[in-house]
Amino acid sequence: MLRIITLLLLFVLLIGLTGCNKEHRPVGLPKLIPCEITIINTDGTPLVGAFVRLLATETPIPWAIIGKTNENGIANISVNAQYVGAPVGKFRVLISKNEGFDKTLEIPKTPPNAYVSVDAELIYYVNPVYSNEKQSPFEIEVLDNKPLKTTLTLVKKPREIVR
Repeated sequence: MLRIITLLLLFVLLIGLTGCNKEHRPVGLPKLIPCEITIINTDGTPLVGAFVRLLATETPIPWAIIGKTNENGIANISVNAQYVGAPVGKFRVLISKNEGFDKTLEIPKTPPNAYVSVDAELIYYVNPVYSNEKQSPFEIEVLDNKPLKTTLTLVKKPREIVR
């Protein structure tokens, strides 16, 4: 009987310590607003497999605000890839899609809109200007209690080879 009571107390203590599946958010993480960003190439096709990052333009935010585009070019933004949504504020949108290769082998065939950097051993599928914190032309504002759903179209398709 004592053994059963001890096991029950341990079980209750364990449930209390784990919080019954309660989400543990980082201290100071603000309210998050659902944020869906669609990235479209200038030819109208969705940009698949690109990373989208939001960089706060007014107040620094200590968390990564990111997403990755799916087969429809849609990135659902989250904080630290765990908490769905983005905090309220103004953001610069940074977009990148790169792939490494071994320059000792033959340079892989790439689509006509890709940069190839032989020195860095990288293929850039998006013009590097879009991943530059100072040069990216895209800015968005996430408003309180208003889910953001927007489409951004790439206006410069890289065509030259970067060496």
